[in-house]
Amino acid sequence: MLPFDAGQADLSRPKWRLRDLLAPQARRSSRQRRRGPCARPPDPLAPEHPFPAAVENTAADYRWLLEQGYGPERVIIAGGSSAGGLTVATMLKLREDGVPLPAGGVPISPWVDLACTGETLETNAAADLTVTKTSLLRMAGQYLDGSDPRNPLASPLYADLSGLPPLLVVVGGAEALLDDSVRLARSAGMAGVDVTLYIKAGMQHIFPIYCGVIPEADAAVAMTGAWIRSRKS
Repeated sequence: MLPFDAGQADLSRPKWRLRDLLAPQARRSSRQRRRGPCARPPDPLAPEHPFPAAVENTAADYRWLLEQGYGPERVIIAGGSSAGGLTVATMLKLREDGVPLPAGGVPISPWVDLACTGETLETNAAADLTVTKTSLLRMAGQYLDGSDPRNPLASPLYADLSGLPPLLVVVGGAEALLDDSVRLARSAGMAGVDVTLYIKAGMQHIFPIYCGVIPEADAAVAMTGAWIRSRKS
């Protein structure tokens, strides 16, 4: 699994690591199955490393895995929040470069529209405890550094998603970014991508990080692990 952490395309390093959250679930399998690696790439952070540095770096990390002999059918790309958008953007970059695509992608609470046009940025503003439209616009400006917020590699919502591998999109129903996930799943499905959208009512941004604390997070992580194993089997 190749996990991208929230913050790679953002302003500060996260206090949690997606690798630590999903790797045990992704590896839980029969005794006969070989335990796969979970690579953890370094973080090129904005504003010191603005767009497109993050997507170029993550695409390079994936190519490195292939160079080590890992087949693309054994690799899953995953990320939460800004790195959820980066998960999709990386696959778009790989497709653009003619690189064999991974077995699937898991964007968790993805931020895929840096133009910030989602309806739930307004309608869920009072319910979301962490994400605000004002903060997103500020972070987008620092990450983009003058680039078009609708550039598909910055905002995958505006991309042609055809030809991408299967996606599992996980999001909380109380998120300001809920509409990003819904629109991403719709766009992917209309482009012929095998996509599963998992919305947990009442949950907050990247709620699976609360695995071990709330049952809804435990269930989401277990479901995600099962989905990952099914893609790599």
